[in-house]
Amino acid sequence: MKSNKSSLLVTASFVLVLLGLVVIIVLKTRPFQKKVTSSLVSPDQNIEKFCVKDNCLEKIDNIWLINQTIPADPTQVENFISKLTKINLDTIISNNPQNFASLGISEDISIPFTIGDNTYQLASSLLNLSQNLIKPKDQDIVYKIDFLGDPSDLMSLDFWQVKYLVNIAQYQITSLDITSGDINKSYKKDDNNWPKDDILAVVAYLKAGQFIGKFKPDTTIEFQLMVTSEDNSQTILNFGIDKDKVFWATVDNNFYYQIDKSDFDKLTSLLK
Repeated sequence: MKSNKSSLLVTASFVLVLLGLVVIIVLKTRPFQKKVTSSLVSPDQNIEKFCVKDNCLEKIDNIWLINQTIPADPTQVENFISKLTKINLDTIISNNPQNFASLGISEDISIPFTIGDNTYQLASSLLNLSQNLIKPKDQDIVYKIDFLGDPSDLMSLDFWQVKYLVNIAQYQITSLDITSGDINKSYKKDDNNWPKDDILAVVAYLKAGQFIGKFKPDTTIEFQLMVTSEDNSQTILNFGIDKDKVFWATVDNNFYYQIDKSDFDKLTSLLK
C-alpha cells in the first residue's frame, strides 16, 4: 500500500515538473506581447488643417479660418487639437462590418473626419458622455477613444465660429476711453461716474454676431473704445453703424461682425 502511494507521489511530481518545463519553454519562445498603442496623430505632427464633414479649418497666416473665409475661434480650435494629440487608437470596439451601422459608423451616417493625409469616420453619436467612436477609413476596425466632442457640435459651423469679440474679466477693467469724432470721454475705476455693471458686462463680454467680412462697412457713425485692464493690457474696439443701419464691430480692423443693437446702445451710452 505504501509502495503504491509512493509511486503515485513520484508520478505526480514528475508530471508537475514536466508541466513546469513546458510553461518555461512557452514563455521563452512566446513571451507576453505588450499592448500596441497607435496615436491618432504623431507627437511631432504640426496640425494646421483638419476637416469635419463640410467644415475645413485651416491656419493661414497664423489665423484659423473656416473654409478659408470665416474666422474660427482660436481657443476652440486649439482645445480640439490638444485633445487630438492625446488620443490613442488602442481599444477596439468591433472589427465586424455588420455591426458598424449600429455603432453610428457607416458611409451614410458617419462623419468624415480628415487630419492631414489621414481620413477617418467619426460615429454620428457618442458612445457615452465621455467617449467617441472612430474608424480609420481604410480599416474595418472601430475604436473607442476619449471625448473629442459631441458629433452634432463638431459638424456645426457655429461651434467653430468666434462667439465673443471681447472676452475679458469684468472685474479686471480699470479704465475706459471712448471717442467719436471730436468727442471723448474717460472713466477710471472707483470714480463716481464708473459705469454700471450692465454696461461693463457688454464691454467685457461683447458677443459677436454674423461675420460681415474683411472690409470695413460703409459707415455713417463710428466709435472707438479703449479698454485697459489691471495688467495694463489694452483692447481697442471699433464699432459703428453702416449705411444700411447694420451695427458692426471689430477688434483687429481685419474681421468685422454684426453686434446687437442693445449692445451698441449700451456702448454708446458711455459717450453721453
